[in-house]
Amino acid sequence: MHVIRAMIMKDGSRNIVVPRKGRPGGNPDISKYAFKQKYQWSQSCTETLAFRVPPAMKSALKSEQLNWQEICRKAIADALKDKGIEIR
Repeated sequence: MHVIRAMIMKDGSRNIVVPRKGRPGGNPDISKYAFKQKYQWSQSCTETLAFRVPPAMKSALKSEQLNWQEICRKAIADALKDKGIEIR
């Protein structure tokens, strides 16, 4: 059980002492659990794009548990490439 202590200093301010959580010294295997990029795009995917699909298409994507975001990214990239627009 973690106990949080609050001490009142002579000047009237409070000093709150919170116990440290986690393993002292950190995790020695942190690189094993670090974020790894799943797909190799030249830029990070930070922008959002929304579009509408029929309900049957959405339910089919959900039932198959496909990564529809990556499917859409690749389809858009291929369409742009066919038009002669290169993404860097």
